[in-house]
Amino acid sequence: MSGGSVDYFLVGLSGASIVDFVGIEIQALDTTGTGAIWQTREDLLRGQLTGSYSYGMNWKMTAKTILVQLLHKAASFEALGKKIVLVIQNEFAEYLDRELQTSGLHAAIELDAVHFHMYSVVESQGSLSIILHERKSTNLAGIERMLNVGRDASILLDDVLSRISARLPGTPLA
Repeated sequence: MSGGSVDYFLVGLSGASIVDFVGIEIQALDTTGTGAIWQTREDLLRGQLTGSYSYGMNWKMTAKTILVQLLHKAASFEALGKKIVLVIQNEFAEYLDRELQTSGLHAAIELDAVHFHMYSVVESQGSLSIILHERKSTNLAGIERMLNVGRDASILLDDVLSRISARLPGTPLA
C-alpha cells in the first residue's frame, strides 16, 4: 500500500475468494530514555522494581508516525472504497484531541474510510482486560487537518531572535 505495509487485514471469504477486507493498524507508544525501559524489564524479571525509572512516552513522535502513515493509506483505502482501522489506547486519543486539530473526527459512520478504535486497559479481579472505549471516523481531509498543528503557530520574529540570542556563547541562558 502507499505509505507502507498494513499491520493486519481482516478478510471476509466465500470459499477461497476474498469477498471483503478491512486494514488494521495497531499503534504502540514510542518512548524516550529506552535504556531505562530495559533496566525496568530486568528489575521486573528479578522481582526488584524500584519506585521510578527515567523514561517517558514520546507522544509527539507516535502521533507523527501514525498520522503520516494514515495520510498515505487513507488515500488508497478511499480510492478502493474500503476501510482502515487504527487501534490506539484511550490515553493516546486524548493526547491527539489535546494537541491536534481533531475536529474532523466524529462518531463512526460507514462512509468514512479511516476509523479510530480507542481502547482502555481495565483491571478486574487481578487481571487486565482491553475494553473498546470509543469509535470515531474521518476521511482523508480529516487526517490532513490533524497533521496541522492544533495550536496557534504564529510567532513574532523578535521572539525567535531573542530565544536564539539567549543561547549564543557568552550570553546568559534565558
